[in-house]
Amino acid sequence: MRLVVTGANGFIGRALCATLASRGDEVTGVVRGGVPAPASCTRVVRLGERTDAETWRAAMLGADAVIHLAGRAHQGEGGDTRARSAFWQANVELTRSMLAGATAVGVPHVIFMSSSKVFGERSELDDVGQIIPFATDTVPAPRGPYGESKLAAEQILQAGCEIGRVQLTILRPPLVYGPGVGGNLGSLLRVVLRGAPLPFAAIRNQRSLIHRQHLIEIVMCALAQQAMGQRVFTLSDLEISTPALITMMARGLGVRARLFWFPVPGLKLLGWLSGRQAAISRLTESFVMDSVAIRQALQWQPTLDPDVAWQVIGAQFRAERSP
Repeated sequence: MRLVVTGANGFIGRALCATLASRGDEVTGVVRGGVPAPASCTRVVRLGERTDAETWRAAMLGADAVIHLAGRAHQGEGGDTRARSAFWQANVELTRSMLAGATAVGVPHVIFMSSSKVFGERSELDDVGQIIPFATDTVPAPRGPYGESKLAAEQILQAGCEIGRVQLTILRPPLVYGPGVGGNLGSLLRVVLRGAPLPFAAIRNQRSLIHRQHLIEIVMCALAQQAMGQRVFTLSDLEISTPALITMMARGLGVRARLFWFPVPGLKLLGWLSGRQAAISRLTESFVMDSVAIRQALQWQPTLDPDVAWQVIGAQFRAERSP
C-alpha cells in the first residue's frame, strides 16, 4: 500500500513506519521542521509553522490511506489560554489542514489516533461499586484542553469525511507502553529503578493500558478493512492496579518493588497540598476501556504476555542508562 503517516518521528510513529516498511508498503512520513524522520520512510514531507495546502496535497497524492498520529501529547497540560491555544493549534487545526489535503486528492481512508482522554479522567462506579468501562458508545466528556482538542479533531474528521465519502477509523487508546516509553510511564520506571519507597500499596484501582505493538496490529487490521463509513473504537490490552503495575515494572527491571501502605485519602490530601492533584488522581483512580467492539469488528486479539513485555521494556530501559 501507499501510506502517509503524520507524526512519523513519534513513539508510535517510528515503530509503525518500520512495521509498514517491513511488509513492503511505501511510507510517506510527515514530520515537523528539522526533526529527523525514520529511515524506514520511503519519502519525507516536512511541515513548517504555516504549511500551505499544496504541501499537504503533495504529501497525500496517490495514497491509499493516511494514519494521523501527529499532535500535541498529554504532557504538561495546563488550563491557561496559552496552553489551550497550543493544544488547539496542534491537535485541531493541524487535523483540519491534513483532512483538507486528503479530501482534495481523494484519499479513501483516514485512520485517526485519538485518545481515551475524550472521556475525562476517571471511570465511574455502578450501584454495586463495579467499574463502568468506557466503550464505543459512551458519550465523551473531556476535562482539560488535551481531551477537548482531541474530541474537536474527531468531530472535524467525522463531518469532513462524511461530506467527502471518506472511510474513517477513530482509535481511542489509553496509555501506550512499549520499549523506549517516556512520559508518565518513563518517569515511573526511573523511580522504580532507583529503588525509591512508594506509598501506593493501599491503592485498589484499575487502569487500562495498551502495548505499542498491539496498537500497530490494530492499525494493520483497520487498513485491511475496506468497509465504507465511520467507526470509533476504544482500545485496551491490560487492566491493572497501580501497585501491580509497579511490581510488574520492577520485575522487568530486575529490582524489588518497594511499596508501603499509606491511606489513599492521605495521598489525595498530599496531592492537593502540593498542587499535584492530577498526578495523584492518575495513580489512585480507575480508568478502564472496553475493547470488546474492536476485537469483534477487526478480529483482533492481543498476543503479547504483559510480564514478558515489561521484561523487554525494563532491559532496554536499563541498557540506555548504563555507563
